[in-house]
Formats: sequence, structure tokens, C-alpha cells
Amino acid sequence: LKQRYPGLYLSRLTVNRVKDRFAHVAPAELPARLRIVFDGREQAIDIAPIVRRASEPLVDEVLEGLRRVLESCTSDSTEEMLSNVVLAGGCARMPGLEDRLRDELREEFGQASNVRIPEDPTVLAANGALRWAHFLREEEWEIPLFSFAP
Repeated sequence: LKQRYPGLYLSRLTVNRVKDRFAHVAPAELPARLRIVFDGREQAIDIAPIVRRASEPLVDEVLEGLRRVLESCTSDSTEEMLSNVVLAGGCARMPGLEDRLRDELREEFGQASNVRIPEDPTVLAANGALRWAHFLREEEWEIPLFSFAP
């Protein structure tokens, strides 16, 4: 956005709202027009190509994550895993993501691959974290001070 509209300055909150409203990886270009005041006047700007280009890397990141998970699976469980891919979290509802991932997985791993989105993927992510937390022992809750250092 900064390159195309140098006079446009958006807060992080507005950028997140734009992402939530317009991000997509659908095959067709979806409309994404903003009415905003910048350069001293109200303007309507089309950000569809910019948002689409910014959304595309998510598909590759999710696929790469799935490949890493599959590498740690036993050979006899891979097909079952691929037939039960569930998208969770805020980006799960991104238009086109479910179909794109299903198509990419089927191309790479075969027709048994299936991707689905639950009714409320955001709540599912939080519930999954809570469920996992119940398996931890008390001493596993502590995060060492330098655990995130490279």
C-alpha cells in the first residue's frame, strides 16, 4: 500500500480490519475498495490486487506446515491425516483458502486429501490450546527466560 499510495498512512488496527475484510486467495479477484481521506481529500481506492498478493503467501506457509507434520507421521497414518485436515484460527475463514488448500493437497498427495473448516474456527483454536494445556504437568508450564533466544 505504501508504494502504490505514498500519502496513505493506516494504523495497525485499520490494517488488521482491511486484512480481515478483504484478504482472500479465491480464484477470482474479489472487490476491495476503501473510501478514505488522505492527501487532503476523500478518495476511493482499489486495493484488491494488493490484498490478493499479500494473502498468497499464507497458502504456501500452511502447506509447508502440513508437510512438516506429515514428515513426522508414520507412513500408515499419512492418508488418514490428509483426509482430516481442519483449518482453525482467524485466517481459516479467508475466502478461497479451504478450496485452494484442498486442491493443492490433492495435486501433491492424491484425491483422499480433504480440508474443512469448523463452524467457529477461532474458538476451535482456543479450545485446542486449552485441551492441550490439560495434558501438561505443572513444571511444563514454566517458560525458561531465554527459551526464545536464537
